[in-house]
Amino acid sequence: MTGRARTCRRTVRSRTGAEVARMIREGKSVVVQYASPGCSACAETAPHMDAAASQLCDVDAEIVRVNTDTNEDFADRMKVEEIPTVQAWKGGKVVAQTTGAEKAEFFVDFIRKAFEKRGKR
Repeated sequence: MTGRARTCRRTVRSRTGAEVARMIREGKSVVVQYASPGCSACAETAPHMDAAASQLCDVDAEIVRVNTDTNEDFADRMKVEEIPTVQAWKGGKVVAQTTGAEKAEFFVDFIRKAFEKRGKR
């Protein structure tokens, strides 16, 4: 095995607010990136989230992108105040949130920490 990071074919899928709301209601683990096509920070961040997704095959969560222009009511209900915003949902609750343009390494760390198992100490 080489020293390179493991990659897979996982991608960030575009979903509607209704689809994500159903996933959240069902208690599924999901990472939601809220973005708008006209947002330059969102455009800068998107390829980094895509790269992060390809390094997170071992994380049991779907990684999705929601267009806030066409899903504005959903973004409002999810309390998204600025974009780009990323929320990690588990068991119907937000377990982590971040806002702003970041690099792939940040998202890999953010998502891993959001879904690490939290046992009794």
